[in-house]
Amino acid sequence: INLKNSDDTAAADKRAMEALAEQIKNIGLLQNAKQNLDLSGSREELNSHVTNTVELLFGVNNVLLFDLNASADALIYQQGDERDTVEFKIPLQKQRSMISDAALQLAAVSSFDSPSIDHNVVSVVDRQLIGLCGRKGMLCVPMVNEGVCRGVLVLGLDVPYEKSKQRLLSLFAVEVARAIETCDQNQQESVADSQAFKDGVENRLKEIAHEANNPLSIIRNYLELLAMKLGDEHQAQNEL
Repeated sequence: INLKNSDDTAAADKRAMEALAEQIKNIGLLQNAKQNLDLSGSREELNSHVTNTVELLFGVNNVLLFDLNASADALIYQQGDERDTVEFKIPLQKQRSMISDAALQLAAVSSFDSPSIDHNVVSVVDRQLIGLCGRKGMLCVPMVNEGVCRGVLVLGLDVPYEKSKQRLLSLFAVEVARAIETCDQNQQESVADSQAFKDGVENRLKEIAHEANNPLSIIRNYLELLAMKLGDEHQAQNEL
């Protein structure tokens, strides 16, 4: 901040202070959002936290979530709400959809940047998704962490999204990508722990059965030999 006292520097100082205040606000909002995302115990809870946070922070209540599948060749619709009967699988190919373009380019793509959504500029898939959002258009924001795309956040909009707010939205998308990675990792560890516990129980049961079977087999064999020696008519056969 320039300390010289002039009209120009005073205006520059004011802009710098406003920019600083904006950054501090964004950091605070992201910290609160991250805390909510970290509370997710399952992917369903994480999806719910994402949609709720988008509505609170950005004023958008029509949100779709798409995950990159395990083979990284398609985007799968993940959002579980009243539209959860709708199934979408979008191949990760250039110009196949705005969503796939956003994932491949690692940059936000908006339908409002196209000349018109009423003509062939927008693909059939994109039109279906815009209809699913119930809005006039959509903004596709890739969820990227350390250069790796985990999916795409789709916001249904009636007007173009303010450029000044896209920075915070992109930072939020990074936090969502991290939360997805953490959630998937926790789920894999939980499955591994569950399988390890199951395997341990099964092995112990086999050991117990083996330990119990040895003396029982000896006793059973001895009784059979004794019964043969006594003969079928011996009065002790019932006891045996």
